[in-house]
Amino acid sequence: MKYPVEYNSQKILQTYDAVNGLAYSKVKRQEAGKVYPTASAFLALSRYNEALDGNDPRSMGLFEESVKSLLSISTTRRTRRGRILVWELVTSVPHHTSLGLYFTSQISGMTQGLCLSALSRYATVFPAQRARLETIGPMIVRSFETPIEEGGVLDVDNHACYWYEEFATRIRRHILNGFIYALIGLHDWYQAFGDSKAQQLFQKGLVTLKRHIHEYDTGFWVKYDLVICTMCNPRYLRLHVRLLEAMFAITGDEEYEQIAKRWSSYKDRNYPRKYMLRKPMLTLKRGVNSARYILSCRPSLRPILEDLNNAWLYPDRVELRE
Repeated sequence: MKYPVEYNSQKILQTYDAVNGLAYSKVKRQEAGKVYPTASAFLALSRYNEALDGNDPRSMGLFEESVKSLLSISTTRRTRRGRILVWELVTSVPHHTSLGLYFTSQISGMTQGLCLSALSRYATVFPAQRARLETIGPMIVRSFETPIEEGGVLDVDNHACYWYEEFATRIRRHILNGFIYALIGLHDWYQAFGDSKAQQLFQKGLVTLKRHIHEYDTGFWVKYDLVICTMCNPRYLRLHVRLLEAMFAITGDEEYEQIAKRWSSYKDRNYPRKYMLRKPMLTLKRGVNSARYILSCRPSLRPILEDLNNAWLYPDRVELRE
């Protein structure tokens, strides 16, 4: 079964260097030469789809190489719920977002979901690896039921809705595309292995998506997240449409198809730049003035800015134990 969101491996390799099936960042100087597990998972899935298309006879071998390399860079964590297997992001240095200075999380629900999708297809193509994956998979799935405070990717909101955060930090942004990638990964794993826990977590995520999907719709464009409420750029708008079409194919729920068609119609409108926050907090020297600027635009963001300041002074660290 092809991965529902198509990617071109050649385009991925225009942005990243590939070594032994893994994608290495060559964009950010702080990260140059370091492996990027999210892009590596995209690379593996794109090669799998290309192998099914039959355009390149080498694609299946490259897919196998990518999956084996992904497994080699995974890390185990010991939590209260047991061991979990995770893929750590490349760095904990600050990045720039609409708010400015921001710490990336050590793990990502989106990356966990993409890796589950890749491993599910790997088990289908190479049955001899199923026994090994049957022992690894539950540890990956367990990260989705482990709260962020304990080292996982789960956030449960006030409505008891399960969110699998793309950035597992103290600021729960509820980023739409990362959440849906996580859901697809859980569903793929359930389809491949019949894992009841993955099915349960997938169903809880569906309840969350059904309840909150309309909050991303402004009536003229689509939000990237529900906390900072940044408007997504046109590329992400198209991605959201493809992800909702994938959810319709998985669930058969026509509401996802209707929303996808409505959001697809937005692309014919002008990109609403005037609703975007600028990116002012680029350095520590400008941080104070930038925070004042942001508060003058959106006073409601004060708690988030205070949390960002705390994250800068005391970043979250989860001790890793073998």
